[in-house]
Parts: sequence; structure tokens; C-alpha cells
Amino acid sequence: MKHRPRTEKALEKTLRDKGVHFSFATVRKKLKTHQISTVILPCKDGSVLKIRKAGTPEAEHLELYKLLEVPKTIISPVRTWIGKDENM
Repeated sequence: MKHRPRTEKALEKTLRDKGVHFSFATVRKKLKTHQISTVILPCKDGSVLKIRKAGTPEAEHLELYKLLEVPKTIISPVRTWIGKDENM
């Protein structure tokens, strides 16, 4: 049998204790669609605004987050200004 990290086993046990029998691979597959995006907005003055933000979690994501007792907000939005004289 393949060696698995403790975190994978712990995650599966946490779910199993709550009556959910998902493998770590299944959890990864279900959460894979809750993504983080970066929008890059160039401005007329040559500066750039980068916004990094998580998508809205679907019901399936929210249920897993609740079962695993993790926050439903995976990141807060991050806004970064890059001046016209700086490199991206």
C-alpha cells in the first residue's frame, strides 16, 4: 500500500467521524472548482491594479468546509498597485 501523509489520513478520519466516507482524492476533486483568480487592470497612466480574489463557493464546497470546520472564505481580496515605473 502507498504511504500517505498524515494530513490525508486526518482529513479522511475527520469526515468519517461525521459519517462522510470520502477519500482524500474525492475531497480534492470536489474542492478543485473553488478557485482563486487574478484580474489585471492596466490604467491610462501606466500603472496596473492587480486584484486577487476567491470565487463564490458552491453548496458542495460549503458543506465540506463546514464538515472540516474551516472558514468558507479561503482568502480575502488582495489589491496590489504597481506603478508605471515598476515591473510586474
